[in-house]
Amino acid sequence: MLVVDRLRQIFVNAGNPGLDQKIRANAKSVDEVRAALAEALQLTAFDAPRQSQLLALAYCWHDSWPAAHDIVQTMEGDPAADFIHAVLHRREGDADNARYWLARISDHPVFTHLIPVAAAEGFTDLVSDGVWRPGAFLARCLHAQTTAEPTETAALMRIQAAELLALLDHLATHPLSKPHPHQRSS
Repeated sequence: MLVVDRLRQIFVNAGNPGLDQKIRANAKSVDEVRAALAEALQLTAFDAPRQSQLLALAYCWHDSWPAAHDIVQTMEGDPAADFIHAVLHRREGDADNARYWLARISDHPVFTHLIPVAAAEGFTDLVSDGVWRPGAFLARCLHAQTTAEPTETAALMRIQAAELLALLDHLATHPLSKPHPHQRSS
């Protein structure tokens, strides 16, 4: 089994994360996530920053907001960590903070993967001239947190799951573009 497949199993077995911070009954605990990720990564050559990104992403998926936030805060300026940071604040319902982190990542390669997903879900307003509109997705998710219309919420959760899985795939298949500033050189 490929490492990407092993990593995906840590995520999808818990079902799609909610649009808010509520902890799902089937979410893994911090210790369970850490152990499952360690097992999945044992035969990989991912460096410490990449492993931290993957751990933060897994914590985010499994509703462990504080654990994910603690990691991404230490990696500020790293595009993947900033992406996860934006998702965490979106799920928290903190629009200003989410927008701040979205602005930091600008145009992430993951965004192109979300265009067909949004179209399939009928959310054409999330794309403009073939470009993903993360601010519009943020607004939709925040609105769904307060209105709780089940059909729309479920569709937005599927888009969010695609977003997080696309980031997982990106992290598992692309080397770090630059060393993280906190990474020690040997």
